[in-house]
Amino acid sequence: MNDQQKLEQGLSQVASLFATCTPDKQRQISDLLDLYRAEKDALAAVIQAVDAADICRKCAGQCCQNGKFRLTVCDALALHVKQMLLSSDFNQKPLCPYGTERGCCLSPRFRPMDCILFVCDEIEARLTESDRFELSEREARIRKYLQRLSQLAGTPLSTPLLLWSGSKRRS
Repeated sequence: MNDQQKLEQGLSQVASLFATCTPDKQRQISDLLDLYRAEKDALAAVIQAVDAADICRKCAGQCCQNGKFRLTVCDALALHVKQMLLSSDFNQKPLCPYGTERGCCLSPRFRPMDCILFVCDEIEARLTESDRFELSEREARIRKYLQRLSQLAGTPLSTPLLLWSGSKRRS
């Protein structure tokens, strides 16, 4: 099975996972995903405020190398709940399959956590102590939401989707 097939299988399994949850559990998951996405947006805003777009444009995505395993089950669930489609191109190795000529095909709220949390040295140098503290606090909240979401779903949602797809380990 190639990576595109694994992705499609994983997305289908995520849809099934959510569909088997009770309506109350679906609501709880949706509510937590709203908080999870809001924290990701806020985290991305801190980075954008230091003109990261300029740095990233000049760098041309060195941090976006080999990104096929960054999309997690939680990321796929967040996309599913909001009925967002995912565009991918696994033929553009070593670049991330979710990257395009214009950058990531996903808005910050739907990007993998690794992508949102990564701060290169050049961006790090522009952050204030207050920025670093805020990033740390938001990361801790994101991780708590992820842990709670995993408990509700009955499976480790931090697992890369391509590794989770087809596995027998799900509850």
